[in-house]
Amino acid sequence: MLIGKFYFRMFMFDFDEILHHVPRLVRSQSFGDPDYPRNVYKALDLAYQIDQQRAIAMIIHILMILK
Repeated sequence: MLIGKFYFRMFMFDFDEILHHVPRLVRSQSFGDPDYPRNVYKALDLAYQIDQQRAIAMIIHILMILK
């Protein structure tokens, strides 16, 4: 799963506080729930609001994994 390690990426880029604001992210990821894409969007949006440069770096990191 691409972002199956989303939890670790949030810590890696120092956005772990977002996991408290989007608690469904990890569960929906783990169980493949239909709201997973929406939770990913919420988490990325919050990350971007907190620190645009770090959020962009994290998104680039995720996209490089897709390559």
